[in-house]
Amino acid sequence: MSKADVSTTPIRSRRAFLAGIAVTAVMPIAAAVPAGAAAVMPNADATLPHVVDPVIALAERAIAAWNDFEAKCSVTSKAEDTVIDWRNLNPQPEHETALKEWGAKKRLVERESGYTRAEAAQQRASGRFGDLRDELVYARPISVAGLRAKAHAARTSSDEDLQQQIVFDIGVLFGDLDSNEEPIAAELGKVLQS
Repeated sequence: MSKADVSTTPIRSRRAFLAGIAVTAVMPIAAAVPAGAAAVMPNADATLPHVVDPVIALAERAIAAWNDFEAKCSVTSKAEDTVIDWRNLNPQPEHETALKEWGAKKRLVERESGYTRAEAAQQRASGRFGDLRDELVYARPISVAGLRAKAHAARTSSDEDLQQQIVFDIGVLFGDLDSNEEPIAAELGKVLQS
């Protein structure tokens, strides 16, 4: 079954739906949900024109946090190169007294190169993204637009948990899965084994 087959073929059963998703893999999920899917989806945008899906704003915040994290990683990496160059020129000594002096010099190089600040900023950015990612994983889109926003966040961050949850969200949005059912990974495992 090709991606085109999945996006244009009506879903007849949960097993068929999950098999189609398993075949297309998780990464191209955003492309597998066609813009015209609103006509066949019980909770789609066309039936809720007055409702703004809160997942959209959450996904946008998660993407912004991911981009900030990546930028912080870049700054940290550049500063870390300076520290690595210093370490290559100043190998770690074995003697305890010399090791203490070397450690103090290394910490000074880390501060002067900006590594200490950059690493702290990177950790804060990672925490912000992690918090938003955790919230987004379990947020249920109520519209195709929300599903697409969540899929875009999953693709941007390459987060496997988000990608797996999107498969489950599609099932819930299409009405083939109840949001209280077992995790999607177990469902996909059943499909792949049959």
